[in-house]
Parts: sequence; C-alpha cells; structure tokens
Amino acid sequence: MSDLSSELNHYIRVKIGESKSKEEEDSYVKKDIEKLKKDILKIGHSEKELWEIILRIVYADMLGHHTDFAHSFIVNCI
Repeated sequence: MSDLSSELNHYIRVKIGESKSKEEEDSYVKKDIEKLKKDILKIGHSEKELWEIILRIVYADMLGHHTDFAHSFIVNCI
C-alpha cells in the first residue's frame, strides 16, 4: 500500500480498519461514497487516481454498500 496516496491510506487503515463499530465504519464509507459519486464525474484523472477510485469502490462493495452507480465507470476504465 505504499503507492497509495496518504489520504487513501489513512481512509483504509485508520477510518475503516480501526473503526470501533459497524455503524462508525458505515458512516465513513457512506461519506466516501458521496465523494466517489462526485469524483467519477470529473474528467482527466491520472492513472493513479483511477486506480484509487476503483479501489475505494471495491472497498465500499466488499463492506456491503451499493456501488451500482459506479459500474459503468469501472467498465469504461477497463
């Protein structure tokens, strides 16, 4: 994870990894999903930014949140 931005690294390790409850974790993920919805609409992402956005989507999906809004974005990236 050393190639990740410090913001994403902090999100994964501290906010999600050290959450004290499922509710706290859900709160962080829901806030990130709102940010993701805005981020995928932007144009001109670098390759690193694209991979970080996809990683954030995968984390949200693995944690049980709906990521249907991002499916076409991921397909277009591939």
